[in-house]
Amino acid sequence: MSLRSQVVQVSQELLDTTGELTFEKVRMRLESQGITIPEKSSIIRSTVYQMRKRNPDILLVQKGVYRLAQKQEKKPAALPEPPFREQASWKAPVQPDSASKSITQIEQQLMELFSQLENFKWLEHTDEEILEMKHTWRLLKALYAAMGKRIRRLE
Repeated sequence: MSLRSQVVQVSQELLDTTGELTFEKVRMRLESQGITIPEKSSIIRSTVYQMRKRNPDILLVQKGVYRLAQKQEKKPAALPEPPFREQASWKAPVQPDSASKSITQIEQQLMELFSQLENFKWLEHTDEEILEMKHTWRLLKALYAAMGKRIRRLE
């Protein structure tokens, strides 16, 4: 059996039994089986990378720590429903000055979200953080579509 296939086997055993996998645990398990891997070798990292490409249920939790999706204790926190989905029947009394302030506040919040999306370092975050950011992007797109429809109706 090749070294790579032994790394795959040990990694899969760890995922199946504990639901979690670290490079150090794989290295220790292989050493207990009499297989020595040099400290600077990238075989474990590259093998786990290939496993992740084949199995999207293997999630990166933090650098060097992987878990199976169904074994996670918590799922990403659900984001609150955006205000544009609230009941259209609710109408607050709006003063011209307060409407201007509200729009300015909303614009600032949206600009902060856009800034977060533009500056998000996709390769440096966990899968959960990436999923949350993708969810934020989808909500912004839905808001854009909903607001566009309403504005066109007012014209």
